[in-house]
Amino acid sequence: MVFVDVEDVTLAKRISDFDLRVFLFLCRRMSKTNEVRLNQAEIATELNVYQPRISRAIKALREAKYLTTRGHGKITISAEYAWRDALAKNADARGD
Repeated sequence: MVFVDVEDVTLAKRISDFDLRVFLFLCRRMSKTNEVRLNQAEIATELNVYQPRISRAIKALREAKYLTTRGHGKITISAEYAWRDALAKNADARGD
């Protein structure tokens, strides 16, 4: 099960509807360590859009601190906004 923090009222001000669509797509595919191993071309194919649009969405999500990227195709979703597993484990990941 994936949990997404919907209490962030500033979400709409920081990312577009398409950025949110990409974020939710990534959340559905993340591992228990909040990691996604897909490159932008693979994401574009899955969402049936051109790769530059994915690139812009990933950049916006990274700048808004919803995710981080490392290397080719490794994306980590911020535990502040989404997590997979028990709520107690998310508190540990966030440092609460």
